[in-house]
Amino acid sequence: MGSERERGFNPEMREEKTVRVSPLTAAELYGHVYKRDDQGEQYLDARFEDAQRGGRFTYFDRGKLASYVHGSKEGLVYIAAFDGDQIIGLQELQKDPNQENVYWM
Repeated sequence: MGSERERGFNPEMREEKTVRVSPLTAAELYGHVYKRDDQGEQYLDARFEDAQRGGRFTYFDRGKLASYVHGSKEGLVYIAAFDGDQIIGLQELQKDPNQENVYWM
């Protein structure tokens, strides 16, 4: 994977940011992943592309997200960190089917 410097991390450049953390349903996240252009055509935000194709979220599974949105499944929640209106961090939580109020990371 390379060193932190090779991945663009520079420990000498520190910048404080205020981020907002918010839970999102699968349907809400879908609206951030798939945007609409001025003509109303849907397109994929490149940051959510597969990691091998330059996406920023290595373990994010768009197929799983789509199966919950289009398949009317429930129990998938995301915790998103926002810098302004842009998602900069993402954690998936899935409800345990056997226990109430228990989620897996």
